[in-house]
Amino acid sequence: MADVAEYFNGKEIAEICSGTRLNNSDKFPYIKKRLNGSGGYRIYFLVLIQDENVFLIFIHPKTGPDGAENISDKAKAKYYKDVLEAIKVGNLLEVSTSNRTLSFSPLQNTDKWKARIIE
Repeated sequence: MADVAEYFNGKEIAEICSGTRLNNSDKFPYIKKRLNGSGGYRIYFLVLIQDENVFLIFIHPKTGPDGAENISDKAKAKYYKDVLEAIKVGNLLEVSTSNRTLSFSPLQNTDKWKARIIE
């Protein structure tokens, strides 16, 4: 996961948005990013461009004990809907990076994103 933490840490939103766009939204792009080639990680995330926030949807390695094939289009659609619902109801975790590791904690004050998603 250190590679994932490093990818997001200290980058401009335009650089983070480089990847395969899975929807046609400029306001809320849904992106699949491939890290470290064919055997690396796959990261699926939603970006709120206006607020420069990234919502991680799904992360998986391609190899190793936790390795898996790419997720199906049906799973991509389900995860996308799930994260939109989580934003609407404020059920979110904040990800922070430290020493190339990811930490998760409940996010407070999520009302600003709810309004953006509902619009």
